[in-house]
Order: sequence, then structure tokens, then C-alpha cells
Amino acid sequence: MILRDLGISVGDGARLPPEYTEQDFFRDVYHVREGFLVYLLRSFEGGHFLPEATKVDVCFGPGLNSSEYFCAFSVAQVYRSDFDFRQFAEATDDAKEVMLLEQLSAGLRDVAQRQGVPATKVDLAEADARSSGCFLRYSIRSLGRFHPNRKFRFDVIREIERGSESWHLQVSDRSQRVLETLPIDLNTYGLVAASKYRKSKWRKDTFVLTDSRGRVRFQKSTKKLLARHID
Repeated sequence: MILRDLGISVGDGARLPPEYTEQDFFRDVYHVREGFLVYLLRSFEGGHFLPEATKVDVCFGPGLNSSEYFCAFSVAQVYRSDFDFRQFAEATDDAKEVMLLEQLSAGLRDVAQRQGVPATKVDLAEADARSSGCFLRYSIRSLGRFHPNRKFRFDVIREIERGSESWHLQVSDRSQRVLETLPIDLNTYGLVAASKYRKSKWRKDTFVLTDSRGRVRFQKSTKKLLARHID
């Protein structure tokens, strides 16, 4: 099956320190999970990984019963029952990222072993995420378009780092030289932005992003912008 998603949840039996909430935890894990998933999908040709699941949910802390693994309806859930939330809460930001990557990789290797497939590329994805510092910047291919004059390329860039996610409009010439980068949304996160910016199109010299209902969510006139770069 094609792996489509990587979830993170907190076990029903988990005990968090009083001063550290689940909201704090999900805030700390968001950029690591997003980056690791992108690197994981890149490491598998066509996204094929597990024979029985299209989504893996790594659950931090124990559940209410003794089960460490469950798979149904193409979703595999694996528990990291011994995860120490207090140690995590008191760790530095860098240490938190390392701990999360180790736990996510261990969870995926566990699922792969249970489903009888190798997990070598999980280690590659972990290494890529580590080397990037859990910073992620890439273009949304489905939203990129050449200007009608074919001399310039407009790409929508997703950028994720610790504590923030932003989307930008990047303008390049035909030699792929970046000319300008303009803000689209400087304070967002994946699911919200992905639902807001589903399609792109041109209205004469205006670059437009619309949602799934065709409503305009972003538009930028490019006439003056391109005039600065036309010889």
C-alpha cells in the first residue's frame, strides 16, 4: 500500500507533568512530524511501504489496555509505552527533536517488522531529518505555474521550522534564478493551508490561489513585479 500519513497521538494511559499539556506536546512535535513524513515519503518510491496500512499512528505513552500494536482499516497504531513525558518536557529543543525522531523511527520499524517488510529506508528518512535540523522547505508542485509570457516561473513554497510554518510565492526566471519571494501566509499549518490553497491559476497578470470551492484565498498582481526584472 501507499503510505499517505503519519500520525502522532497521546495514549489514554499517559501521564503528563501538570505544567506540560497535550497542546504543548503537539506544538513541540508538529514540525518534526511534518518533516519526517516528507522525508519518509521521498525515501519510498511511489510511497509504497507497508502491505496492510496507508497510515501509521505512533502513540506516545501507554493505552488503557496492554496492546502495543493494532491494525485495522488500513491504519496501523503502535504504542511507545515507555515514553517519558517529564524527561521530554524538561529537555532542550534540540534534544526534543532527537527524542522524537528516535521514537518515530522505532515505531515505524516496529510496524514494518510486524508486517514483514524491511525498514531500511526509515533509517534514511531519520538521517535526512536529522541533517536538515528538522527544517523543511519545498515547493508544492501542483500549485506552481509559468507566467503566460513563459519567461517567469511562480512556485508556492512551504517552509516549516521549529514553532512555525509559512507559505511563500517564489518568482524565478527560466534559468531558475530566484528573483523575489513574497509572503502568502506567515502563520499557518499544513491542514489549514492545504485546504485554503488547493488550486492555482492566472487571471491575466494576476496569480490566484483558490480553495476547493473555487473561492479566491490569495491573489497577487505581477505586472509591476515583473517590470522590475524585464530587460
